[in-house]
Amino acid sequence: LRPETVVSCGNGSITLFGRTIHDHNSYASLPVEDVLARSSNIGAINIGLKVGDANFYAYLKRFGFGKRTGISMPGESGGMLRPLKHWQKSSIGSVAMGHEISVTTVQLAQACSVIANGGYLVKPKLVLGAQTDPPVRILKPETAITMRHMMEGVVLKPYGTGFRYARIPGYSSGGKTGTAQIYDFKAHVYTHLYNASFMGFAPVNDPAVVVVVTVNGTSGTAGYGGPVSAPVFREVAAAALRLLDVPKDLPDEPLPQIAQGTADENDVALTDLAPDVPEPLVQADALDQRVFFPASITGPKVPNFLGKTKRELVEQSAEDGVPIDFEGVGIARSQYPPPDSPLSLGQHVLVKLAR
Repeated sequence: LRPETVVSCGNGSITLFGRTIHDHNSYASLPVEDVLARSSNIGAINIGLKVGDANFYAYLKRFGFGKRTGISMPGESGGMLRPLKHWQKSSIGSVAMGHEISVTTVQLAQACSVIANGGYLVKPKLVLGAQTDPPVRILKPETAITMRHMMEGVVLKPYGTGFRYARIPGYSSGGKTGTAQIYDFKAHVYTHLYNASFMGFAPVNDPAVVVVVTVNGTSGTAGYGGPVSAPVFREVAAAALRLLDVPKDLPDEPLPQIAQGTADENDVALTDLAPDVPEPLVQADALDQRVFFPASITGPKVPNFLGKTKRELVEQSAEDGVPIDFEGVGIARSQYPPPDSPLSLGQHVLVKLAR
C-alpha cells in the first residue's frame, strides 16, 4: 500500500463475518493518506484486511503493544493485546480501528517515536542520560518517512482531524487524533464518554520532540481527540521546541483559518450503533500471562495487601500490575476491594494504613 492507494470505505459501514461495523462518516473510498487524515474506521479495517491477521499482530508486538515498556515507575500496565490464537474472525476489524486492544500513553509515545526517529523502537526513560537498552530497528527509514508525511496530513490538510488544533506557529507537525468510547462495565454498554488523545511530533522533516496527550472522560462533539487533546499538544510542543532552541521551518505568521465544520474532527468508532459488538476484554491475570476473558465474567484478582508496609505495597503493586491508592501511614489495615475480588478495568485498590 502506498499513500495514494485507493481503499474502499463502504459508504460508512462494513459487514465482517456477520458483524456490522459503522463509521463516523460516509465515504465511498479514500486514498490511504486520507483514511489517516479523516480517521476513517472502515478504511482502516480494509487496510487491516489487506495486511492480514498474522502480519498485523506481528507489527503490534514489534511496536511494543501488549507488554510493559519497562519505564522505571511502579505499577506500569502492559495494556491489553490478545494472543493471535485467541482472535475471533472479526478481530482484525476491531483491532484495526482500536477495539479489542488497550494501550497506555507511554506506549503511544514509544510507538510514535518510531515514526519520528526513522524506524527505531526506543525504550523510554524518566531521567535524561540514564542507561537504557539500545534502539532496535523495526521499520525501514523510507517507511518511517512516508508515515511521517502521512501524519503531517492529519494536521496540514483542511479536512484533517487535527487541522484546526494541532498546527504549531513557525513549525511543521504531524500526528494522529484518537477518540475511544468508555465502556460501562456495570451496564454492559458503551457510553458517550470518551478518552480523547493526540500523539504527534515536530518538526516533520527532523523531529525533535514527541508529545502524547490523553484526556479522560470527555463528551460531545467538543470531546473528540482533535478539539480536546491537540491544543495541549500544540502548546506543550511549542514550548519544548523553544526551550530546545529548535530552528523554525515555517514562516512565523498567523495560521490560516477555515470555516467552522470544514475539518473532519469526528473520529469515533460508533460502537453503540452495533449491538453485536462484543464486550471489551480485560486481563484475567496481572502477571503478564496474556489470558483474557469477557469483562462481564471476571477481571484480575485483587492481591492481599493486608499487614504490609508502604514499601512492600509499592513493590507488590509494581510486580502484580495492580494500581493502589493510599490513605494514612503505617501498616495496611484494610483494603477495598477485598483480597481475591475481581478488579474492574481502570479500578484502583484503596489501602488504608494505620499504626
